[in-house]
Amino acid sequence: MSLPSKTIVACLASALLFAYCVYRMIIFHPAPLQDNPNLPRPMLWNTLETLDYKTGKAPARLKRFDGIHIRVPGFMIPLEDTEGKVSEFLLVPVLTGCIHVPPPPPNQVIHVKMSSPIPYTWKPLWIAGKLEIASTPHGSEFRMAGNAAAPYTGSGLRVED
Repeated sequence: MSLPSKTIVACLASALLFAYCVYRMIIFHPAPLQDNPNLPRPMLWNTLETLDYKTGKAPARLKRFDGIHIRVPGFMIPLEDTEGKVSEFLLVPVLTGCIHVPPPPPNQVIHVKMSSPIPYTWKPLWIAGKLEIASTPHGSEFRMAGNAAAPYTGSGLRVED
């Protein structure tokens, strides 16, 4: 293996390790929640991952959130961009979870359509809205009718605006 090839492999390994660490921080260290009945329930990726997207089967702990207003932390992958504002995007658990090869599995992606555009950001954020576990000809996927966004602040990962 030549020196440039070793450098590329080392960079890719570092990027994957970083992505894994950020992913685990989001799953196991959600933002501290205040006891506020007006806030939607938080949903973390370790629960979303329990969907068997090939068969469409979801365990009871996930099914109870279908059609419910929740909030999920993650990173935005815009599907469109109008003057720095986004109304349709994919929400993924890791910054590197883009639609390039290999894309994340369907149980690690939420297709979000916001009720009104929000500013694009590469920083992690909370997205609130009504979650839907949708059946498709190829299995199941998550969709969300989003209505609010806020910066994600969590233990070990803090976003300062």
